[in-house]
Amino acid sequence: MRWWLFYGALSLVQAGVLGANEVLLHAEEDFHSNLHRYIDAAQQGEINPYADLEGFLEKAKEAQHLFPVSALHALNDFKLHKGEDSYLLWRNLPIDVDLSITPGEESAFPPPKGSFVSEFCLSLFATALGEPFNYIQEEGGNVFRNVRPAKKNAEEQTSDGFKVNLELHTETAFHSFRPDYLLLYCLRGDRGKKAFTLVSSIKRIVQELDSDTIAELRRHHYQTAVDVSFGNKDKTKYVPELLAVFGGSDSDPIIIYDLDLMRGVTVEAQCALNRLKEAILAVQEALLLEPGDLLILDNRRTVHGRTAYEPAFDGYDRWLQRVYVSDNDDFARNISLTGRVIRQEF
Repeated sequence: MRWWLFYGALSLVQAGVLGANEVLLHAEEDFHSNLHRYIDAAQQGEINPYADLEGFLEKAKEAQHLFPVSALHALNDFKLHKGEDSYLLWRNLPIDVDLSITPGEESAFPPPKGSFVSEFCLSLFATALGEPFNYIQEEGGNVFRNVRPAKKNAEEQTSDGFKVNLELHTETAFHSFRPDYLLLYCLRGDRGKKAFTLVSSIKRIVQELDSDTIAELRRHHYQTAVDVSFGNKDKTKYVPELLAVFGGSDSDPIIIYDLDLMRGVTVEAQCALNRLKEAILAVQEALLLEPGDLLILDNRRTVHGRTAYEPAFDGYDRWLQRVYVSDNDDFARNISLTGRVIRQEF
């Protein structure tokens, strides 16, 4: 069985037809077969991330030598910020054979799974990029955050919402400790084919902006509110520190952004933010994730969102698992002391 990597992934054209700029990775050996010992153990529940997370992650690190050379090159190029897209879409990865029903909104952790193939695939790639972590406000710190529709959040700007578009953003823009990478693994796709993950890459965004706008976005003239999922349901709690939307160098810019929660504190800053929105939409790409797909986003160099969709709440709705990754060396060194859960309160 072969696996696929899409550079630039899929673009939604006006007619609604999906085209692809794709590259097939020809593995020297069969990737699935090489991984079978680990995948079988995850399928049988013999290695369990909810019973022994650190042991589970160590197994994933142990399996990284089985990556095809072409995959290692792709990951290395991605980490070195080569290319214009700053995200990778892997297709045809191993999946849980007897997948349980999609978790309900009150029973997401631990998920009702008897096998842990999706968690292993996430761990395999996450640990190749850095160290997985989560926030205490997100499923109590569960590293493998379940993303599924929740009726109570139907119209909220959260990953569990579905009646409205999830506005384009970088993850936890308000937080002092942000993910460097965001991984999304699809266990069950949207049957209505309406839930598109939206992605815009910073290197494409800046090509749509004039120099004055870019200069304004580099000033610390922006304030952002705390995410709804962190307890700010009425969106009135702003972090006091002013942010710059753009950072990094001209050749390798980075971005902190949240369309729903960010505002400029001057007229010029707000005008630049409005122009940025137009630029982001101009280069936006749409990805329809299917089972076995893994989308890896550089959270410093892409913004992402999701279109609205219509769940049935019959146990077979869209189900993704999300993992945050940090490549911060200090964080990695202190995991044994402080753990993987960020406990800052807001």
